[in-house]
Amino acid sequence: MFRVYIDLFYKDIGQRRKFEERYFSLIKEIAKKIHVKSRKNAKLVKLYSLIDSKIKRIYENFGSYVSDFPENFEKLLILSPREIASIYIAYKKNENFRKTVDKEFGMVYGAKNGKHLLLDFSKFSRSIAQFFTLPDNEKIININTCFYCNKTYINSYEIGNMKKSQFDIDHFIPKSRCPLFSLSLYNFVPSCQVCNSRIKQAGEYYKECNEEQLETLFPSNENYKYIDYLRFRIIPKKILYQQATKSFSFSEMKDSFDIEFEKLDEKKSILFEKEATAFDIIKRYEYHKKEFLAYIDKLRKYPDSYFLCYANIHGINEANNLNEAIFNKCFRNQERQIFQKIYNDIDSQIE
Repeated sequence: MFRVYIDLFYKDIGQRRKFEERYFSLIKEIAKKIHVKSRKNAKLVKLYSLIDSKIKRIYENFGSYVSDFPENFEKLLILSPREIASIYIAYKKNENFRKTVDKEFGMVYGAKNGKHLLLDFSKFSRSIAQFFTLPDNEKIININTCFYCNKTYINSYEIGNMKKSQFDIDHFIPKSRCPLFSLSLYNFVPSCQVCNSRIKQAGEYYKECNEEQLETLFPSNENYKYIDYLRFRIIPKKILYQQATKSFSFSEMKDSFDIEFEKLDEKKSILFEKEATAFDIIKRYEYHKKEFLAYIDKLRKYPDSYFLCYANIHGINEANNLNEAIFNKCFRNQERQIFQKIYNDIDSQIE
């Protein structure tokens, strides 16, 4: 529902490179401390060296066919959404390429913990979650609510001197579907546990998408614009017009309204509707419908004309303060809060 990185991140190449360098340094440091063996009786090697050598080997064999395939481990970690989409489409279409990737990035034997995937996210997950909440990174990632549903707060907190994360790191391309992107930075989407572990899991709502469409659906992509192509609408049912009541509160008649999406672009809206359907957004928002209707009641009771009259008597500053006290719009828009999109969509339709 929301893009992971702020606008400035995509425009400031220097800032983006520093961000990627911090991430690569983190993963490299961890990978150099882990020792594995590619075969049961092989000698122990550093995980970093083993991964790097395997990537270079695949690149030599398939680089001409899969043009975006990375040359080394570092490039694998910072593949762009476009590059991930391109490689993933090739992975699904070319059986030989897919089997090679699965074989090379399949199981290895750890020095202590037995057999596990070469790109084992669990060995890096805690450090990656902490990476997203570093002060320098918090400036470019607004981790406040789930990027998929916008109905659950996600954040970090401290216990003693330890910083804990209260969110999941979802893999847009699931680890179980393709092991290659398990540690790729732009394949990560901070999300709530419901969206990640209970609803999405290893699902691919973009299964039938081509490369361009898949890139568009990456929440880490600059052109991810769910908010521009789907708009929430609260629609009265026919039963509402059959009521004889002249004056009523919308929030007291929640069963007389439906929540639905309005498509704002003939082609792209359909893509984001797939995402909304996959995360069951409408049904999950139905539970909170009374809150949205109560907000509409406020808008009916306090239209712009009310604040204009108030300003004429008490002054413009007092009118603005009253407006903020009633609707809390500044707070909601400055920091992404839960249900921000649906409230903004209601505003845009009433205005």
